[in-house]
This record gives sequence, C-alpha cells and structure tokens, in this order.
Amino acid sequence: MKMNRWINNNKDVRNKKMDAALDVLVVDDDHEQAKITKMLIERNGFHSKFTTNGQEALEIIQTKTPRLVILDLMMP
Repeated sequence: MKMNRWINNNKDVRNKKMDAALDVLVVDDDHEQAKITKMLIERNGFHSKFTTNGQEALEIIQTKTPRLVILDLMMP
C-alpha cells in the first residue's frame, strides 16, 4: 500500500479550497480498475465519476467539464 502511505504523508499539501471544487473523471475500460481509482479519489475528499467507454466520457465532459481526467490510453 505504498499509494496509501504517500497519500497520508501528503494530505497537508492539498489546498483545502480546491478539494470541494475538484471533480475528477476516470475513464478506463477495466471496470474494476476504474472503481478502485474512483474509491481512492473519493477517500481523499474529491468528487469523481467513472466510465468504461470513451463515448460516455465525452457526454459527461459536455455536461460538466471535470477539473481532471484520468484516462486509460490503451482502451479499445
């Protein structure tokens, strides 16, 4: 759990004003990987959505543009 240790060590670095405003979109065709990533993001106080296909990601972005997109570049 190196990631959890890194997150715990760096919690004070985040800007508290940004926490509430940071929406993250996770796009990954591996459903389990997307769920894990979403869980880690939300555990740290950020809002997130995930999808497993590019078309749905584009629709989400058109509705509300996220501040950050985590994208699997090797999707079919």
